[in-house]
Order: sequence, then structure tokens, then C-alpha cells
Amino acid sequence: MMSAIRFGLWLLARILVPLRYRIQMHDWDQIRNLKTPVLILPSHPAFIDPLLILTTFFGRFHPRSVLYEGNFPGPVRQLLVKLLMAVSVPDLARPSQDAHQRAEQAIAEIIAGLHRGENFVLWPSGRAQRDGVERIGAARALADILRAVPEANIVLVRTCGLWGSMFSYARTGQAPHLGKCLLNGILLLAANLFLLMPRRRVDIHVSTEASTTDMVSIAVQC
Repeated sequence: MMSAIRFGLWLLARILVPLRYRIQMHDWDQIRNLKTPVLILPSHPAFIDPLLILTTFFGRFHPRSVLYEGNFPGPVRQLLVKLLMAVSVPDLARPSQDAHQRAEQAIAEIIAGLHRGENFVLWPSGRAQRDGVERIGAARALADILRAVPEANIVLVRTCGLWGSMFSYARTGQAPHLGKCLLNGILLLAANLFLLMPRRRVDIHVSTEASTTDMVSIAVQC
């Protein structure tokens, strides 16, 4: 049942996302024939890029997502965990013994899933860009995962074109209100009769040719 719901949501996203975003994929041939398990590591320029990444990669990899609890209120997070078979990671900005334990459990779940041949999307920064530059924040967690599952195929993803959108920090320097942004987006689509809405170009670059050092120290600016 949940698989059918996830597939239906993906089809809906495949219809709606192109109404606002013109996505250009680069070097997709590098990953077209990758074997599982696959660990997808995207940059995080705005709060909307997880939707674009999951929409783009779901058809080929059906990845499970990692959700950071600080980005979603409880009921929304619980729903997303069920719909996406996601792994919930606690917000470690305010560390506690409970948060540390749940973070270790989340890492263990990702490692176990990769050993089972499942694919995952994990945002190494752990948060959206504050100034247009990507800074790795979950280096230890990523290093632990890579040590435990060295056979995992790594896909680095760099998303360009979203910095400056209403879903990014660029406009105000503050975290955007996701509910208001989504409502504004729907209203703008309706005002432009959906098909006439100007589309923001987004370039998604993928690479499998990077060392472990690159993955834990990279700083990307688009």
C-alpha cells in the first residue's frame, strides 16, 4: 500500500515540479548503471532542493531519505518518515544524551539499510546554505557510514540555481517559512494559469569520481 502511495506521489511531483523548475541533468550517464547500494550526497542550497532531488532520483534509485528533525514539526516529520521510509536524525544543535543516542541509532539504520542493498539520500551539510556556500556538517556520521559500508557507490550531487529563491536564505538571511512559501508558490502558479509560470533553471551535476577527502571537506558555490 505504502509503495503505491509513494509511487503516486512521485508521479504527481513529476507533473508539478516542471511547472516551476526547468531541471537540467549533467553527467547522468555516470550513474545510470550503478549497482546498489548507492549513497547519494547532495548539496543543500535551499529548502526546496530535497523535493527536486527525490523527484529526479526516485525513478532510478528509489532512495530512502534522511530527515533532520529541526527542519520539520513533529506531525509533518512523522508523516514524511512513513511516506518516504525516511530515517529521522535529531537536531544536534542542542546536544543531549538522548539526541546523541538517537543519532547513533540513525547511523546504524543507514548502515544496515546499505548492507541490505537499499539506497539513501543524505545531505552532508545537515542544513541549508546560509551564504550560498556549501559547508559539510555531518562529516563524522558520513565517515562512519563509509567505513562501515566501503562497497557503497557514492554519488555527489551539486544543485545550482536555487540560491536566491524564496526557499533559500538569500532573500532575508533567515530561514524561510515553508508553509508560506509553498502557499505563495501555488498562488503564483494559479495566477499564471499554471502553464504560463516562468520556470527557474536548475542544474543538477552528478559525479562518482571523488575521494573520501573530497566528500568530507568540499565547499561548493553556485
